[in-house]
Amino acid sequence: MEALAKNQLHNIAKELKVKIAEVIEASEIIKTLCPKPGIGFSSKEKIKYIVPDIIVNQKSDTFSIIINDRFLPKLKVSNYYKNILLQNTSATAKEYIATKIKQAEWAMQCITKREATLMKIAECIVQIQKPFFQQKSDVLFPMRLCDVAQKVYLHESTVSRAIKEKYLQCYKGIFPLSYFFQQLFLQIQKL
Repeated sequence: MEALAKNQLHNIAKELKVKIAEVIEASEIIKTLCPKPGIGFSSKEKIKYIVPDIIVNQKSDTFSIIINDRFLPKLKVSNYYKNILLQNTSATAKEYIATKIKQAEWAMQCITKREATLMKIAECIVQIQKPFFQQKSDVLFPMRLCDVAQKVYLHESTVSRAIKEKYLQCYKGIFPLSYFFQQLFLQIQKL
């Protein structure tokens, strides 16, 4: 490559024991090539990876549904603040810390409830779309938000918020949860 860059075509021909015409022809082809062939596949935008919120695995005739929370931080109230409540500190400080601990515990309960809601919805989706997950069919049954909401005893808007920007991974790939609700709309459009 150095000899080619310095246009030492005679030296290349001599070293490879070929005719100079062949080296010139090869040189012209090489000049048309991109020195960084992968650059055409790169993007100026930062790559966004999809991390599934739910993982569905089939084990014989049953399914294991897992909430994928391994990338989420584990929340807990620091013992430091709990110990302050036991120390001889001012009533105002104790009241303030007690309030903040209650707020933190409430936030953790909300996260736990969110995960439970997501799990109920995922279980319902897998139940309704069982042939899809059993690898028996690529066709999804028509399913509406209100159908799932009724089965899991939640309001339709809660189901809608719970599935928004959430992803499910199964043997067929990673799908947005909304994918499982689009089939009815697509079938109506075809009519």
